[in-house]
Amino acid sequence: MHRSGIKVLLLEASGTLGGKLRTDRLDGFLLDRGFQFALPGYRAFSREIDLPALQAKPFAPGAIVLSQGRMREFRADDPIGIALSRLMSVGDKVRLKAYDESLAALDFDDLFGSEDCTAETELRRAGFSEGALDRYFRPLYGSVYLDRSLGFSAQLMRFHAKASLGGGAILPSAGMGAIAAQVAEYLPEDAVVTGCRIVEIVREGGLVHGVRASDGTVFQAARVVVATDGASAQTLVGVTAAPTRANTCIYFAADRAPYPDPLVVLNADFEGQVNHLAVTTNVCPSLAPPGKHLIAATVLGNPSEEDGPLARSVLYELGQWFPKADTRTWSPLAVYRLESAQTWHAPGFAAALHPTDLGGGLLAATGAFPSTLEGAVRAGMTAAQAILRTREPVTA
Repeated sequence: MHRSGIKVLLLEASGTLGGKLRTDRLDGFLLDRGFQFALPGYRAFSREIDLPALQAKPFAPGAIVLSQGRMREFRADDPIGIALSRLMSVGDKVRLKAYDESLAALDFDDLFGSEDCTAETELRRAGFSEGALDRYFRPLYGSVYLDRSLGFSAQLMRFHAKASLGGGAILPSAGMGAIAAQVAEYLPEDAVVTGCRIVEIVREGGLVHGVRASDGTVFQAARVVVATDGASAQTLVGVTAAPTRANTCIYFAADRAPYPDPLVVLNADFEGQVNHLAVTTNVCPSLAPPGKHLIAATVLGNPSEEDGPLARSVLYELGQWFPKADTRTWSPLAVYRLESAQTWHAPGFAAALHPTDLGGGLLAATGAFPSTLEGAVRAGMTAAQAILRTREPVTA
């Protein structure tokens, strides 16, 4: 909208832009607010974000899976390795290839036009065995959607699987916060106000006239776009907030990486606390000081243990994962407890996915698309396009 000559004012409750896309600096390490990534198959995201400028680096497509006490690589770019892998039966490998090929033939918009069910139901209908579900799909989607039960929407699973066909997940060299910083560069300084919590949408005669901040300041506006988390949107405009999933990310510093590959490790053994782990410096060495490695271990939910005991218990567990690595020398850096790390989409959620006109000129981008980076970009673009069609001076 700014590029189209429309006056824009962005009001942010916290001290920095980005929401969950924030990167903290600590002793030369760059720590994202929990382990995050983007997928190169996100179409709108890849169009709007200058990935080369971010010096984004890719994970290898696939994963290392901890299964029956052994680390097993399963890489989409290694057909011989997949053929020899004992992670899945031959039949499951054939079914996985056929499933990916069926998604490749579809457009993204087609993924949400079919009947929905749980991800588990879809995978069983496709013929995948119990072993494939337990050793691959449950830990995989535990890392993506924080749900090992596979009870979320099959349409959401298709969305992720199709976006993954473009290659491995990517990380910006300066952390995920660099994405938000790049977007902010397009705006003049006076178009952004931070530390400004909005508590009310101001209406008169059923029409929106602006918003009121917690300090009483009223910002006049012809249009308002609510682009917040679900709980805030529910407070402001009354839309029902979707349930969310929590996770806890524990960062460690190490002199040596426990493995050299740019892969995520998934826990398929259903023991211990850690669902997945990534040595992010195997992808982007710039995330740590020279000679150091950054390791992110993710626990699903919010454990009751305090940060110190939790980090120690996770470190002990990782010592069982990597018996040849001297995990006793790893130093805990930070613990991030993210209560709303991921929105949980039940089967049928896509029926409500559309830009919502709440009356009186109020447009809400929140909930317009699936809770992903791609969904966030598409939601913002759709709201902007709706406003641009009016060609009126607006504040967003």
